[in-house]
Amino acid sequence: MTERLRIDHKTLLVVDDFLRTKQKIKAIKKVRDITRASLRHAKIACDHRFNEIHGTPLPNKTPEAILATPWSVDKISMISPEGKKVEFNLESLELVFLQEMTNISLDEVADLLDLTEYIKNWQSRGYSGYVPEEDKMTKK
Repeated sequence: MTERLRIDHKTLLVVDDFLRTKQKIKAIKKVRDITRASLRHAKIACDHRFNEIHGTPLPNKTPEAILATPWSVDKISMISPEGKKVEFNLESLELVFLQEMTNISLDEVADLLDLTEYIKNWQSRGYSGYVPEEDKMTKK
């Protein structure tokens, strides 16, 4: 079974840069720092990613570990009270909600800000790090 070493998108870019410039040891250290994975799994995952980046043939067997990024929210599409469709990132969305305080109730603004906070927490909570298969089974 393949262990998924979860890292965020920004960290994956850093690891990819190390691997592109053939700095595997730095990549492995970065993966271990973020995921707390064993040296063996970090090395296997980085070797697999290295092969993907450099276009070298991957072994036919399934790797014991791979790097994986979680879902994240890039933009939110909303329809304004006037019927206009608008896209926002989370930071600008909070600002829009605060600016709308004159047009909507304070309770509604609070609910909308809670929504953005919930999404931010969802993105940051437990979605990076080493997730052994056994732990995934017990979380269900």
